[in-house]
Amino acid sequence: MQTNVKVETLELFKHAETRVAIIVANGIPGYDNILHIFLTNDALAAWLKEHREKHPDVDFRYVEDSLGAAVNFTIWNPVDGISIHSVTDASFDVTREDLSALTDLFDSFRILTATKKGKTSVVEAAMHMKNKTVYFIGNMPEEGQLMEKKDLVFGKTIVKRHAADGTAYEAIAAFLTEESALHFAEKPVPVNACKLSKLASLWGFKTAVLIEPERSFCIDFAPEGLL
Repeated sequence: MQTNVKVETLELFKHAETRVAIIVANGIPGYDNILHIFLTNDALAAWLKEHREKHPDVDFRYVEDSLGAAVNFTIWNPVDGISIHSVTDASFDVTREDLSALTDLFDSFRILTATKKGKTSVVEAAMHMKNKTVYFIGNMPEEGQLMEKKDLVFGKTIVKRHAADGTAYEAIAAFLTEESALHFAEKPVPVNACKLSKLASLWGFKTAVLIEPERSFCIDFAPEGLL
């Protein structure tokens, strides 16, 4: 298998929540050691028809999951790579080796998704996430200093939130990529990177941190959990 597209052009993290069909052959994810992923019903139907006719001894089925889950599976399992089908007779192929640069990013996606689904506790997620790099909108204060108003971007560095009881509170907006932060801002803004625990420390561990506020897997972390 060879990569036939620049990985960055696929914007895999941007589309991580997209529901896709994934081929399962004889009960094992993938076929011919490649994870085949389908974005459209037409491409899936054509592929299944062709391969069921050519290989009647193989039980071809499919399961549905997110694109992010499929990428993460590929990174952590001994397959050659992924083949993404959006139209008939064409695919975007990326080797597992070329996906390896996204390991930490999609590991974060996995943790946050599992937490959102109640499969991992927020406490456990905080332990896994606190040393990961995140991005925030605003200027980095001088070393040893806390964030001040001059460092903020109005309405973007901090977001308004509501607790289950309706109580309003503020949270620091954090993102897993610079591109995600800029998309949230909707305009050119300063974006800086640091460890998640460092970001909480810039606020004296007094403000919650909300990762990816516009995504379905967004999670609030209490500052004390990031100490």
